Amino acid sequence: MITVKIKRNEKKEIVSFELNGHAGYSSNGKDIVCAAVSAVTNMTLIGLGEELALPLNFKKGDGGYLKCELEDIPTEKMKLAQFLLSCMVIEYRDIENHYGKYIKVIDE
Repeated sequence: MITVKIKRNEKKEIVSFELNGHAGYSSNGKDIVCAAVSAVTNMTLIGLGEELALPLNFKKGDGGYLKCELEDIPTEKMKLAQFLLSCMVIEYRDIENHYGKYIKVIDE
């Protein structure tokens, strides 16, 4: 199962997200849950890092682990970052609604 943890600050802004695990829906290369989660995550990282040019603190590891933290984001870019991150969470929840046996979203 993929676990997605969303962390928010006191303003309810998303300040980090963490993914861990493998979906286990199907074999490697045929796992549509893993492919969907990967596509959403990659699109978000590209939007934040390349399009908004934000300094991202992210770590990747074994077992499907990825953690991304946003630090010291200028106010004008934070609104755009929150838009992207909110869309990401909405899509993770949609995947969870259809494939809840393979993904769990925890929004703290």
